[in-house]
Amino acid sequence: LKFREMFSVEVTFDCERDINDVIFQIRIANLEGMQITRTMSNHDLEGELNVKKGENRFTISLDTKLIPNEYCFNIYLGSRHSTTFYDAIAGFHNFKVLNQAIDGYHEMSANQNTLIHLSADWKIE
Repeated sequence: LKFREMFSVEVTFDCERDINDVIFQIRIANLEGMQITRTMSNHDLEGELNVKKGENRFTISLDTKLIPNEYCFNIYLGSRHSTTFYDAIAGFHNFKVLNQAIDGYHEMSANQNTLIHLSADWKIE
């Protein structure tokens, strides 16, 4: 990925039974295992998320401001009403954010000592 490039993640999984009112999470971690950011279905979807027995598929579009580095995904499927997880997979599908920006002209230094780019509006008076 290029710096500030949007991307989508498609996840397909099989359930042994129908499960109602679940939370699906995608977390992004660095390769040392530190969680950098996450998204949760209950924050972005209205109503319950139900999964059916058999194959289920989600596509999640992400707009992150990750600093150039290598990362991996962690996914979780859990109960909306407790801290119980039905299933989790950690450290799968490594990916890299490049230091070249999506406009093709700007570069983000690969020597940053931060994990997320903070966008800000600066005004000098």
